[in-house]
Amino acid sequence: MKCPECGHEAPDGAARCPRCDLEFAKWTAWDKRKEAEAPSEAPAGVRAPVLWFWALTLTAVLWLAGHWALVWRTGN
Repeated sequence: MKCPECGHEAPDGAARCPRCDLEFAKWTAWDKRKEAEAPSEAPAGVRAPVLWFWALTLTAVLWLAGHWALVWRTGN
């Protein structure tokens, strides 16, 4: 078994890691509890800043393309 804390290869069936003394049973219980508590999806507010960034970027690109086309066509 590979220790999740230090990465040392512990013998199969060992109760503790010989290098860092991590107790595998406690770590497994903690890990399962953390998985159960973790939300399965990101909250709705997390993606909003990303969407705003892309919306503003797209707006700026389209504005610049339109401005460039207008200037290029008129020759000013």
